[in-house]
Amino acid sequence: MHNTFGTKQYFLEAFKQTVMNNFTIHPPVSLMDLYDHYQSEIAVRLPLSEQPSCRANLQQAYQEIRQELVFSKESADESK
Repeated sequence: MHNTFGTKQYFLEAFKQTVMNNFTIHPPVSLMDLYDHYQSEIAVRLPLSEQPSCRANLQQAYQEIRQELVFSKESADESK
């Protein structure tokens, strides 16, 4: 399944891929750097009328991946 640029799922998969790539790529790319990159991409690639909903999708995906990472870290800490 191919996700379209601008959807929440597109951004969520991009964030997850970056997290995985950071295990092998140095220097790692921060999620905030990727978030900023996509903010710029939205401004360049999409018409003004589509930008607000796309930015909302980006924000939701960013919050979701951060929540997953925090939950994952907390779960790992509890299992020690």
